[in-house]
Amino acid sequence: MSVFGTRNKEGKRMKDGILPQILKAINRKDGAVPADLLNKIMIQITSCIKSEFFNNYCNENNINIHDLFSGDNTIYDRLLDL
Repeated sequence: MSVFGTRNKEGKRMKDGILPQILKAINRKDGAVPADLLNKIMIQITSCIKSEFFNNYCNENNINIHDLFSGDNTIYDRLLDL
């Protein structure tokens, strides 16, 4: 599940992502959400957004995370060559 929602054929975001669902739960009319709970929710939302961005960036730029840490051409090996 994506954070913001998937895109339809016209390129508009649909409201099937997790963020619209969380915001709907926060905006309940039966009372305010406690500050500590809201802080935890915001930390998780931020984490999801960063993770989704990172994964999309790696996919779009053909970056294989597994190969960076294992094999013959790891980050460690590249740093040794500097």
